[in-house]
This record gives sequence, C-alpha cells and structure tokens, in this order.
Amino acid sequence: FHANTYMFQPDDIDGFRFEYSTDGNTFTPLVDLPVGYGTLTASIPPIVNGTVYIRLIDTDRTIGNYQTDGVSVDFMSIDAFVAMPPQPCGAVVGLEFDNAATMSWSLALGATHYDIMRGSIDGLHVNASVGDASCTQSALPSTAWTDPEVPPSGQGFYYIIRGQAATLAPGTFDNPGPPPLGWEQRDEEVGTGGGIACPGP
Repeated sequence: FHANTYMFQPDDIDGFRFEYSTDGNTFTPLVDLPVGYGTLTASIPPIVNGTVYIRLIDTDRTIGNYQTDGVSVDFMSIDAFVAMPPQPCGAVVGLEFDNAATMSWSLALGATHYDIMRGSIDGLHVNASVGDASCTQSALPSTAWTDPEVPPSGQGFYYIIRGQAATLAPGTFDNPGPPPLGWEQRDEEVGTGGGIACPGP
C-alpha cells in the first residue's frame, strides 16, 4: 500500500489512520498519517486476496476539540501480485534401452526423482491406452533403471516415465512430441484400465 498525504493540524492534537478490509465491515489498521506531508508505505498480508477496501478514519474524537483539521490524499495505490501456479517438471525424453531390461533417459528439467509405470504390450494393442499400466518404481533418484521382472514368453512390456520434484507441480507422462507419435493424453489415461498410478511428488 502506498499513499502521499498532507495533514493540516492547528492547535488541537488529532490523528488519522488508513485501514483495510476484505468485506467492507471489519477493518484492520494499516498506517497512521503524520502531520504535514507524508509518503506512506505499508504491507497488507500476502494471504489477502480479492477485493480490498481502504478507509481513512479520525482516530482522535476528543470532545472539546473544535479546531478544524484537514487531510488531503494526493495519491494512493495498492501493488497487487498474481501468484503463478507451480510449473511442472519437464517431460522425460530420450528413453533408450541398453538391453532388454535396462533403460535410461535424459534428465527432465527441474526433476529430482522419477516415477516409472509399466504395462503389457498386449493390453496396449487391445485398448490403445496406457490405462492398464501400474507403478513399478516411484521416487527413483537416477535417470536409469533395470526392470527385475521378465515378461512371459512371447509378450513384452512398455514403460512411461515422468519427472517429479517436491517444489514443482506433478510431472507428466504425456508425449511432448507432435502427433501422430505416441499418445498425447497419457496422464488422463493412467489408472483408467485397472492400473495403479504412482503417488504424487
């Protein structure tokens, strides 16, 4: 909160104060005006949002003060800040297999750990969805992993991976590339076909 004011005060001692409210009924003291010119700055708690009401009140109404006081407000403003939602980790790219069970990928922007979900290729072909994939590794701190499970003979696994970080919004399983490569809505499909999703960050 900022204001430029001038308070004229003759012989009587008087006082004025800015107060703020979020409902127009209950007001909280903000800053007192000095005599003469004043350049005022005060902080409104960051948890305050929405409409803010400002009023200027006389804080000394002593009976017998008959001298007229004057207040002028030349400028008044409130700096409002829009809280941006936390940004998600970057998408995992560059997934490669060193052999049938060991995979590695490029570091996702901002990620400190990774979640890996695994599904059956047969199920992928039938459902055209990753909904049957289940969490096989959560909060993995590295960009490489070896699957201890071996698929049944004649079958195979597919994997989707997302980056996570405690200070960021959840990462994504979505394919960052343009169609028709892969599935663009993997996050929406996870868990829809009986699979068990990985926990959040």
